[in-house]
Amino acid sequence: MIKNLIFIISIILCIIPLNAEENLTIYNDNFAVFRTKLEIQLEKGLQSYLYSDIPAQIEPISLIFKSKDDKIKLHSQNYEYDLANSDTILNKYLNSNITVCLKDNSEYSGTLTFFDFNAIGLQDDKSKELYLINKSEFKSIKLANLPGNFYIKPTLNWLLDSPAKGKYPIDISYITKGLSWFITYNAVLKNNTLQISPWVSINNHSGRSYNSVNLKLLAGDVAKRDNYRRSDKLNVMEMTAMGSPTFQEKDFSDYHLYTLDQKASVADKQVKQMLLFEPKTVNVKKIYKYQSNALADNKVQSVITFKNSKKNGLGIPLPTGIVKVYQVDDSDGNLEFIGEDNISHTSLDQEVSVNIGNAFDIIAKTKIVKDNTIRNDREQEFELTIENKKKEAIKIFIMHTIGYNDYQIIEKNFDFINTDAYTITIEKNIKGGETAILRWVQRVKRR
Repeated sequence: MIKNLIFIISIILCIIPLNAEENLTIYNDNFAVFRTKLEIQLEKGLQSYLYSDIPAQIEPISLIFKSKDDKIKLHSQNYEYDLANSDTILNKYLNSNITVCLKDNSEYSGTLTFFDFNAIGLQDDKSKELYLINKSEFKSIKLANLPGNFYIKPTLNWLLDSPAKGKYPIDISYITKGLSWFITYNAVLKNNTLQISPWVSINNHSGRSYNSVNLKLLAGDVAKRDNYRRSDKLNVMEMTAMGSPTFQEKDFSDYHLYTLDQKASVADKQVKQMLLFEPKTVNVKKIYKYQSNALADNKVQSVITFKNSKKNGLGIPLPTGIVKVYQVDDSDGNLEFIGEDNISHTSLDQEVSVNIGNAFDIIAKTKIVKDNTIRNDREQEFELTIENKKKEAIKIFIMHTIGYNDYQIIEKNFDFINTDAYTITIEKNIKGGETAILRWVQRVKRR
């Protein structure tokens, strides 16, 4: 059996195409496109060709096969994923003769009638007696030969037509699941600057390693229907990191493409971390935001904002990701984590806002002082109190949602802008240790 197994494995291995230039583009949504140029040895005429250097999570229907000058014709393709193990081999030997060797060196031969997790059933070919043998007593099983259609890994079985014997270059590409990437922006806040280090984490559980490939990352929401489904177990990942290579960004269709400036390897069952680009330092503003609501005890949010522009030291389209903000403790020089937030895909010259948490020393409260209904109109008087218990002055943006698009602010002690049909925004500077009180009367038409 061992000799037969080695023989079959060697056949599969020897027909794996020769490796050439490999290209891997990974998307946000847990899939990737793989492209490679290969040289394959063929005989003349119609023949079967096994290609097993594929991931377990390949989408076979996505494969594109092209030979130079279209000399090689692909007639059909079978995706073989019923992989050999003890149960699959035994299943193919049901109602066939096998020999079981036990730990005491005794042997039983007969027809395999059934098997399960604990035992197998052998029927003596002469006496027709049925033997139930516990698997814990097994030493080995002798098989006359290997069953047909035996595969040790997922394999594409191509039916090819070649005009003559020889070596032929081909191009193949396919989509595979199990590859994804995301961004973590590690950011250090110092005074009015933020140093941003964007780390790409590439997660590979596709069932194939990719060695020395040209690596690209595509950022954007690509429409893709998940019509191909097959269950796979997720295994524990290991972590690796490298910091010297960086990516070059460019527009691509309606998306952004990031190309690594050197070849990279991503092993199966691995999370690989790489810098998207070298750390950048940008000027930032620290502001505060408050969602005014008389019916809820909303907290004042601490927000860091900056412009994604070249003038501000950045000017690179930023993929969606998590921004983790740290600040140096001047007393001991250690970095302390102060909050994190998600950012969406951010184009050039867009404003970025990072909500790092609720402000401890800034307290805001909205209350309704009066509430009157006059015919179809509802008139409400509001009072908003903001206490700045910090030593330094702050800038706070108050968003007040009215809830109706037909409204009037008939009295106020502040300036505001109409953010949208239902919301007004108030910008207020408050000195350290002071309290600001905002009052207004709003009238809405109720229909």
